[in-house]
Amino acid sequence: MDGANEPLDAVARAALRLAARSGWPVAMPALAAEAGLSMADLRAVAPGRGCIVAAVVRCIDRETLARIGPADVALSSRERLFDVLMQRFEVMEAHRPGLAAIMDSLARDPVAAAAIAPAVKRSIAWMLHAAAIDVRGTSLRGVLTRAGVLAVYTKALWAWRTDTGPDLPRTMATLDAALARAERAACLVRWG
Repeated sequence: MDGANEPLDAVARAALRLAARSGWPVAMPALAAEAGLSMADLRAVAPGRGCIVAAVVRCIDRETLARIGPADVALSSRERLFDVLMQRFEVMEAHRPGLAAIMDSLARDPVAAAAIAPAVKRSIAWMLHAAAIDVRGTSLRGVLTRAGVLAVYTKALWAWRTDTGPDLPRTMATLDAALARAERAACLVRWG
């Protein structure tokens, strides 16, 4: 993964490797060893598994944002968002086994899933920024847009989880259909 060479990034990369090999959650001593940290250093940078999963989300964000150039404002908001989210799914492909293990575990643990919700919401905000869709602040428009895009992303994410086709055809179709539904539902809330 690209990104700053920080201990938390090393922990996120190590967590993905371990999750790919042995599932999620991983044992903290094994994670410390995989990341090249002492247990004390692991505790200092990642006090819990929720923090580790949030770091994984941030690493995927950074890698996605690094691949995306300036948004083409000649395209519709829906097209720009589709392009950004598909770039994200392409980035995720390199980490599929580890991400799949984490997703499967979170699906069985709603408390842990709720703990990482803020990181996922921040991630969606960054994807909207990358698509040049302005949803700043706490306006009703912004809140509804972010919630709608989170629902779209979640639906496409679960399609991605089992999509092994070249060029992710099932993910692409699910994302396109979900964005179309969201666009129709947003007749009162106009996207950027």
